[in-house]
Amino acid sequence: MEQYTDKAEDHNLLNDGEVNQLLGTGPSKIVILGNTILLALIISLGFLAWYIKIPETINGFTTLKPVEAGQLVTTNEDIVVAKVFRKNGDFVKLGDTLYTGNRAQTILANTSGKVVYLKQIYTGEKIVTGTQVMAVTPLKTNLDVSAFVPLSAYCKVKLGQKVMISLSGQEFGGLEKITGEVQGLRIPQQGEKYGTVEIKIDQKLSEAISAQGQILYPVSGLVNILYKEASLFNLLFQS
Repeated sequence: MEQYTDKAEDHNLLNDGEVNQLLGTGPSKIVILGNTILLALIISLGFLAWYIKIPETINGFTTLKPVEAGQLVTTNEDIVVAKVFRKNGDFVKLGDTLYTGNRAQTILANTSGKVVYLKQIYTGEKIVTGTQVMAVTPLKTNLDVSAFVPLSAYCKVKLGQKVMISLSGQEFGGLEKITGEVQGLRIPQQGEKYGTVEIKIDQKLSEAISAQGQILYPVSGLVNILYKEASLFNLLFQS
């Protein structure tokens, strides 16, 4: 008898109007809107992941050195200085007088350029033969730029690839990033651990560096060579 009563109560509950209304209502509009927005967001992220490109680079090191070396001015005889005509930062021409001595002696500039080193010399001081008294760099400095990458990655380097050079010093007036492209490759010799890559610096940067005329010695830095760009989607889901 109790079993029959329970079944009757269950039957009455299923026929209850409020229960049927709740069961037949389905998801609310807010839930539907939220699901739609979530789906749209997922699709948008998928498209972004497909179009966003992540650069893949070859890393190595580089050297930048002046093609035209700076000139050192040295004395070719003992001289007692009578007058100093130049100071650091001055521009000189070939043959300009730099110092005069008390016996009508002269020390002349052996090139045209900018004075980047000047020995501190006082009037009346004696300078012996062979003393380096000044260094002059050309007015425009052209650079020879070479990069060195591990042989394991050298096969990925191709002509025309973009290059980023990172510097830590102040040799180029505070310029820390230099861009360019690969313009030459040298076949590695047996036993070498690195392949040599010739780099051409972007024209505007090259002109800015050249105009400074202050590069005396090779400058070292790090180099990144862009060999391909992969979509974020491929990177996330590649096997």
